[in-house]
Amino acid sequence: MNDQPIGILDSGVGGLSVWREIVKLLPNESTIYLADSLNCPYGTKKEEEIYKLAKGLISFLLEKKAKLIVVACNTITVTCLDKLRIDFPNTPIIGTVPVIKTAANVSKNKKIGVLSTERTAQSLYQKNLIDKFANGCKVVTVGTGKLVPYVETGEIDGKKVTEVVSKALKPFIENNVDAIALGCSHFPFLRNIIQKIVGEKVMVLDSSGAIARQTQRVLVANNSLSSPINPNHLFYTTGDKKQFIKVYKKLLGDKISKLVEFTEKVVIGESWKGKKIAILGLGTEGISSAKFFIGKGEVTVLDRKLEKEFDFKILKDLKKFGVRFVFGKGYLDNLNFDIIVKSPGIKLDTKELQKAKERGIVVTSQTKIFFDLCPCPIIGVTGTKGKGTTATLIYEMLIAQGFDAYLGGNIGEPPLNFLDKLNTQSKVILELSSFQLFDLAQSPHISIMLMVTSEHLDYHKDFEEYIDSKRNILRFQKPTDFAIINRDYPASQESDIHTAGKIYWVSRKKEVEEGCFVKDKKIFVRSNGSVQEIISASNILLPGAHNLENVCAAVMAATLLGVTKENIVGVLKQFKGLEHRLELVKVINGAKYYNDSFSTIPETAIAAIKSFKNPEIIILGGSTKNSDFTELGDVINKAENIKAIIGVGLEWPKIKSEIRNTKSEILFAEGAKDMQTIVAAASKIATSGDVVLLSPACASFDMFENYKDRGEQFKKEISKLT
Repeated sequence: MNDQPIGILDSGVGGLSVWREIVKLLPNESTIYLADSLNCPYGTKKEEEIYKLAKGLISFLLEKKAKLIVVACNTITVTCLDKLRIDFPNTPIIGTVPVIKTAANVSKNKKIGVLSTERTAQSLYQKNLIDKFANGCKVVTVGTGKLVPYVETGEIDGKKVTEVVSKALKPFIENNVDAIALGCSHFPFLRNIIQKIVGEKVMVLDSSGAIARQTQRVLVANNSLSSPINPNHLFYTTGDKKQFIKVYKKLLGDKISKLVEFTEKVVIGESWKGKKIAILGLGTEGISSAKFFIGKGEVTVLDRKLEKEFDFKILKDLKKFGVRFVFGKGYLDNLNFDIIVKSPGIKLDTKELQKAKERGIVVTSQTKIFFDLCPCPIIGVTGTKGKGTTATLIYEMLIAQGFDAYLGGNIGEPPLNFLDKLNTQSKVILELSSFQLFDLAQSPHISIMLMVTSEHLDYHKDFEEYIDSKRNILRFQKPTDFAIINRDYPASQESDIHTAGKIYWVSRKKEVEEGCFVKDKKIFVRSNGSVQEIISASNILLPGAHNLENVCAAVMAATLLGVTKENIVGVLKQFKGLEHRLELVKVINGAKYYNDSFSTIPETAIAAIKSFKNPEIIILGGSTKNSDFTELGDVINKAENIKAIIGVGLEWPKIKSEIRNTKSEILFAEGAKDMQTIVAAASKIATSGDVVLLSPACASFDMFENYKDRGEQFKKEISKLT
């Protein structure tokens, strides 16, 4: 038994004809009805647009735990039902088609009529039905979408609609058909007028009852009929909620309307026309979101910073397209919008956003919108560190293989920038932070969880919330999806229970049953009982033992996606790494200077320190992320190659308190207030063979704009050295 609801979708109110029959036949079942009335009718739209909208509708219903989907829209059925079943292989999806077989069977003079929208009438789908089931009958097909708007407004009787219906039915009368199959879910609501015009001798048939019976058969076969309960019927619409309720009552009557609860208006696909849209945050992603919504709605950008703090040219370009702005501390005071698109750094539990949600305002994000609209597989990468490196490696491997690949998220472009370039054969790699995953209710086709340790405790209330956000990358996967998980860290390893996908492990410490691992300083892939050596670690250009974990994750993902060993190895032999991530800047008088400014937590500083055996001069410290420096101190205490530490920033005293009883005498240089002084101090200490390592283990905001600014200043000062 299964008490999950049946999901029913339609381009508007037409699917209510199907909903009514399902409720009658299956009185114990709960339902969710979703009407994309904002985009109705579908018959005038391009095939790709219909597919995107339908995929978004189904995704929404599955988020609401629907156990079965009834596509009560013939246009969707004939356009993309097969593709949708491929996209959602673990959910039964039932389409609706004209009851041509029944019409042929009941016709006495073997003349039948099929009344559809133009899109359905011209489809290969319907032509195949006619060839298969109407053999021996003369079939008169009429395609008209002119009747749909009348039903959508509740005008199902009266002189005007009678005239339009009479004109549409004229070919049936002239050809003396004695059975008519209705091929649009809207048309049953015009059945009385149709019957009156063609006369009682002509049988008028619709597929609503047949669809209800098919739904019952599927539920019985899957053992998923609901147990006797008080059924709950929820109705959603993308359009005018009051108008929808008004038409609903006209079509079904007040009595049946008492069965249902009309819930908040929702945004599906590109249903933004005429909406007031707020973009929270004018960073890189906020600018991308604002540009994406230009022409789709009334766009307002809100940011805590003052207007003078932003690039004038960016503001001018956006204002040119009618974008409005709200700046300053009170930027969240008046959230009177239909849709709010928040940037990752703005907390979802902000009181202003919570109040907005309570008022029925849709609060979403660029990541959520992209997942709704993306037509191709997404490879998502998360973890405390290593996301950018791993995502870029996968991207380079896919490009080497010749795939149409795109890199986005926290690295590369904001994904909405390249949405219109994608097709079903494209591949998208997204680096996903805990901020982006926090409220995500979909998971990528291939989800990669790298090392996870404490991070962003200045944003999340505790580590449990942080790791729970990360696990959303796995939580909504299907059995046809894949999860690649780092086995070397407890928080990552324990995340396996949160995915229904097939799991592949990565490890640089031990062999794994299925996945990619390091053994004898070589990379191996084990899958389906066979083991393949990929590359020797000595041939991998990317520095640092910790990066072998990222290499393993990338190799496993590329293998699953069909990249050859030759192309994988070619990338690993050439890929130097990312800027600000253990980046070799310059060799000066025999000393190597490395920029690892992206290291904002102790764990990454530890990994960087362990990457070298040469004497090290380390630059540590910065602003707080509420990190624990105990382990970092322990590593420094035990290390024998640390020559000096240049301590900077607010956190340096806390780090220094953990450093004692060292095996080698460490020179401490403290008090530097800018990068010029920091680099000057390091260069005075460094001699040939030394490694100067900027790996701060802290955030940068006490002295720099961000980690990139810190790294850029480091490189700029090094360029001045001789």
